[in-house]
Amino acid sequence: MNEPGGEQANLKYADLAGLQLPRVNLEKADLTGANLQGAVLLLANLKATILSQADLSGADLTNAVLEGTFLDCANLAGANLSKCILLYTGLQQADLTSANLSDTFVNNASLEKANLTGADLSRARINKTLFTNSLLCKANLARATFFMANFSNADLSQANLDCSYFRKCIFNKANFTNTHIKGSNLSSADLKTAGNIRAW
Repeated sequence: MNEPGGEQANLKYADLAGLQLPRVNLEKADLTGANLQGAVLLLANLKATILSQADLSGADLTNAVLEGTFLDCANLAGANLSKCILLYTGLQQADLTSANLSDTFVNNASLEKANLTGADLSRARINKTLFTNSLLCKANLARATFFMANFSNADLSQANLDCSYFRKCIFNKANFTNTHIKGSNLSSADLKTAGNIRAW
């Protein structure tokens, strides 16, 4: 849809629900508010694509490139983002309830105020990413590795952090009520003001 050297595709508020779009090239396209509910976008090129306020609930984004993608306030509930690349991706206030982010590579992304309740981040590799004021209740972070991630004011209640590694991460006023941390490495994390942390 976006040829090299061509104009930026304008698909604002387009209805693309349920479409089969594997390997589609939507680099730098504007899909603000678009309906992509249940769409198949595996291996898609969404680099620098604007998907603010878009509905991607239940969409398949497996192995998609989301470098510099704008997904603020997007609905990604139940979406499959497994093995995605998220570099400098904006997911502020996005709804990622029960989304699959397993085996993703995340670097310098922002998930500030995002809803990750019940999301699967198992085995993800996450560096220098903001989770400030985010909801991670009942999320699965097992066997994930985090470097310099900021979880200030995040709600990690009932989340599974088993066997995860948190290097130089910040948990200022984070909520650890009934959080599972068995086998996790938090030795270099800042937990001084974290609440209700204990081994489960």
